[in-house]
This record gives sequence, structure tokens and C-alpha cells, in this order.
Amino acid sequence: MKLKGTGKHLYTVNCAICHGDKGDGQGHLVEINKFPPPPSYTSEALLTKPQGQRYHSLIYGKGLMGSYATQLDNRKMVGIRICKYITKICKCINY
Repeated sequence: MKLKGTGKHLYTVNCAICHGDKGDGQGHLVEINKFPPPPSYTSEALLTKPQGQRYHSLIYGKGLMGSYATQLDNRKMVGIRICKYITKICKCINY
């Protein structure tokens, strides 16, 4: 099965609305006060989070963020692409 979309495209479609294009927690829904800001990917807590924990949060949800398992086809590979893109934009330590 061929996957559609790069990590950046998948992040933009599924994550940026809350997390922001830069991962700073200032997405559109935050700007219009629909939700409180999620943690910034540049915060110490997320900079040091292992990629496996990021993947787990994406698939199972965490805090106010629900699970994205049903929105992502071939969820393992798509989740990994999104996690790798997040690692790239935040320059995370543990990847």
C-alpha cells in the first residue's frame, strides 16, 4: 500500500490546527479560543520525549487531544511519518 503525503503534509492536515505550523502550540483553534494551547514542541518536556511516546500520544490521545487512530490510514506508518516531522521541526533530543 502506497502512503499518501509526506510527514509535513500529514502534520499540516492532522496536527497544525491545534499545534500550529511551527509546533509552538498556537494553531488556528487556539487563536480563536476554541481550545487552550497544547504544549509547544520546543518545551523541555516535549523536547526530551522519546519518539515512541509521541507516537503513543498520536494514536491513543493525551489530555485534551483525542486519539487519531481512526483518522490515519495505515496508522503505524503515517504515525511514524508525523512523529519524524515533529522531531524535525522541534529539533528534539530523543528521537
